[in-house]
Amino acid sequence: SFQDDLCRIIASLPIENYGTLKMIISFLGMVEENESVTKMSASNLATVIGPNIIRAQDGKSDVQYFGLINEITEKLIKCHQELFKVCFKLKKNILKIYLPP
Repeated sequence: SFQDDLCRIIASLPIENYGTLKMIISFLGMVEENESVTKMSASNLATVIGPNIIRAQDGKSDVQYFGLINEITEKLIKCHQELFKVCFKLKKNILKIYLPP
């Protein structure tokens, strides 16, 4: 599924990048949860933040990928708590492979 693929990608990030992404997305989740005050929906936040945290890998203009970038970012924001719980379990398993006991 889309969510499983997203979790595998997030869990494969270097630990520093993983932690930074988790903090940013958790903060954006709090902003979105207070949409009545902030006037920022997950979709609005994804439009503003998405292109700054997700880049096209092939070096082409990110503009052609904005729809996908916004969709991924919006999913991260809306499902951040559940998503990062699953990602953390995957991350622990990945670290066990690379770190000595």
